Amino acid sequence: YDETHITVMTLIDFRKHLQPDASYLAETEGTVAKISPRLGNIFNAHGYSSALTLKFNKAVLSSRAVYLEFYDPDKVISQLRDSLAGPLRDLGLEAKYPSIVHSTVARFLKEPVSSSALSDRFAEIVSNFSLSDFNIGEILLTAELKPYMRQGKILAHFPIIGK
Repeated sequence: YDETHITVMTLIDFRKHLQPDASYLAETEGTVAKISPRLGNIFNAHGYSSALTLKFNKAVLSSRAVYLEFYDPDKVISQLRDSLAGPLRDLGLEAKYPSIVHSTVARFLKEPVSSSALSDRFAEIVSNFSLSDFNIGEILLTAELKPYMRQGKILAHFPIIGK
């Protein structure tokens, strides 16, 4: 998370457990211990060793955040989500997937006053904004106990070797 991240899926949502007690944290650690080797097996079995390349789509201003939207032309993220769904269900877990591939740049503390001036200024700022394609080098399994990796930790690394 040194620079940015894209969420592939959420297994345990911190927003449902804003002040987790010790038993919940112990249960979560047990779940993570079961998940990590399974994920490694899935990555190896399904060959997620080809490069994951994302392409920039657009910058978006919403009522809650500013984010960069990407698309995955090779559908690697969709394939990854599909291949993980069954084994995770076998462990009693349901994964939540973001509806888009994105990276949040700024989160608003409160919803900004809706105004055409704000929308117009944002449109002006991003009108010539672009990013080149980029490759993802690894998938991380993380524990995010507070929003945006505050008190978070990386539990496992799954490298993507490249084409």
